[in-house]
Amino acid sequence: MKTKIIKTKTLSKKYSLLLLFLICFTINIKAQYVEQKLGNDVEHSELRLNSIFANYGIANYYGILEIRAGSFGNGAPLLSIHPYNQQVRIPGTLLVGTSTHINNTIAHFDGRVYISEKDGTEQGLGNINDNKYKDFLLWVEEGIVSADFAVAELTDWPDYVFSKDYNLLSLKDVEKNIKEKGHLHTMPSAEFIEKNGFTLTDISKRIVKTIEELTLHTINQEKQIESQNILINNLMNRLNALEAKLK
Repeated sequence: MKTKIIKTKTLSKKYSLLLLFLICFTINIKAQYVEQKLGNDVEHSELRLNSIFANYGIANYYGILEIRAGSFGNGAPLLSIHPYNQQVRIPGTLLVGTSTHINNTIAHFDGRVYISEKDGTEQGLGNINDNKYKDFLLWVEEGIVSADFAVAELTDWPDYVFSKDYNLLSLKDVEKNIKEKGHLHTMPSAEFIEKNGFTLTDISKRIVKTIEELTLHTINQEKQIESQNILINNLMNRLNALEAKLK
C-alpha cells in the first residue's frame, strides 16, 4: 500500500512539473536577473519575470526594495510597491470594481468609497447603510476641504416663489409659526436636523426660498412705506394750508 502511495505522489509530481512547464511555455515566461554597478557599488538590481502579457519583478535601488509590474529600466511601471516608504504608485489609471475607463480621470471606483481618519474609529460605517444615504457613494469621516463645489442636475429651484399664483405666507403667520414650532416655516426643526442631517441640495433650496419670500415681503413693505410717505406729505400740505388761513 505504501509503494502505491509513493508511486502516486511521484506521478503527481511529474504531472505538476509538466503542467508548470507547459504554462511557462504557453505564456512565454522568461526569468532574468539584471545588476547594474556604479564602480564597486551596486546601483540597482532587478529580478525580472517577462511574459507576453506584462513584465513583473523585484528591484533593489540603492538598498530600497521596490516591487514592479509593467516595465523596467527607463520605462515607467504600471504599478510599483515601495515597502520602505509605504507607498503604492500607479502612474496610469486606477480602476476599482470596474474595467471601464472614464476619459479625463485617473481613478474610477465602481461602488461606495469610505475615507476615514488614520487610526480612526470608523464611526460612519454604522450609519452608511441608512436608507437616506443609499444613493450616496462617497463617505468622508472627518469632512472635506475644497475651494468650491458644483451641484449638478438641480430641479424645482424655488423661483416659483415669484409666480403670481404663489401663496406667500403673511408675516403675521410667519411669526405664529415661529412661536408655535420654534423655527421658520421654510426650514426643518433643529431636532430633525440633529437626528437626520441634511443634504446640500435640499438646504440650498430652502435657503433660497426663504430669501425670496423675505425679498417679496421687503418689496411690499417698501411699497407701503412709499404710500404712507405720500399720504403724510399730503396731510402735511393740508395742515400747512389750514395754518396759513388761521394766521
